[in-house]
Amino acid sequence: MAQPLIFINGAASDCLTSLDRGLSYGHGVFETMRRYDGQIPLLALHFERLTMGLERLGIHASTDTIVDRLDSGLMQMPANGVVKLTVTAGVGPRGYRSPPVASPTVIVHWNPVPDVPAICTLQQCRYRLPANPVLAGIKHLNRLDQVVAAMELEGELQGLLLDQNGNVVEALSHNIFLRFKNDWLTPRLEHCGVAGVMRRYLLDSLYPATGFSVTEALIPAARLAEADEIFICNAVSGVTPVAAIAGLQTWSEHPQTVVLQHRLEENLPCFVA
Repeated sequence: MAQPLIFINGAASDCLTSLDRGLSYGHGVFETMRRYDGQIPLLALHFERLTMGLERLGIHASTDTIVDRLDSGLMQMPANGVVKLTVTAGVGPRGYRSPPVASPTVIVHWNPVPDVPAICTLQQCRYRLPANPVLAGIKHLNRLDQVVAAMELEGELQGLLLDQNGNVVEALSHNIFLRFKNDWLTPRLEHCGVAGVMRRYLLDSLYPATGFSVTEALIPAARLAEADEIFICNAVSGVTPVAAIAGLQTWSEHPQTVVLQHRLEENLPCFVA
C-alpha cells in the first residue's frame, strides 16, 4: 500500500509542535479533496468552505500562502489520490485566547483513494449531535462528536447522526439525501452538521441538471422508514446508495440515485465506479 505523504508549511515532515493551536485546541479547519489526473475537480468549493471556516474561527490566513503551500505539496504527490488540506491557527502561548499575531500552519497530506462500497448500510447512533450554530456547517478540527459516535458502530456499518431533537443531520462522514415520492430532502444544517462540498455540488449543479426537486428541510428520524430511496455523499466517494438502515428498513431499488450517479460520473470522471 502506498504510504501517506505529508508537507507542513511547504516542507516534507510528519512532526507538528505541541504548541500548535490546532493540536492543543482543535483551532483550525480542514478539507478532504479528491485528486484526479493532477486536478482537484471541486477545489473552488473546497476553498469557499475553508475560507468561511477560517473567518468563523478568527484565523487570519493569506489565501495566497495557503494556495502556494498546497501547490508546493501537490507537485510532489501522485496525480491521483485523496488530499487533506489543514489550516490551523499556528503556534501560540498557553491559553485559549488567540495571540495578536500568529502565523497559520498549513498541512498538505496525501493518501491513496480508499475502496468505495457500491452500497452501504446505516446504523442509527445513540449519540446525538449538540446544537452549535457558530460551528455548524464548517469543517473544524474538533471531530469528537464523530469519534464518540463511531465507537458505537458495528463492522462496516456507516453511522447515522441525529440532533438533540431526533432530527436527521448527516452520516458519520457523509451528508444524506432522502426521497419521499417525487421530492428529495436533505437536512438543514443551521445548528449542527457539516455542509459538505459534494452536498453543495449536488444542490447547485446536479439536481437542477436532472430536474429532480430537492429541498433543505427538517427531517424527523420517524420519517426514515417512509423514504423511497436514500443516499449518502461526500467529496471522496461521490454518491453511495443506502441499502438499509439496520433494524429499520431496506431498499432494493435506487432509480433516481442511479441517475444522479451517472450525471456525476459524466461531469466528474473521478467518481466513475
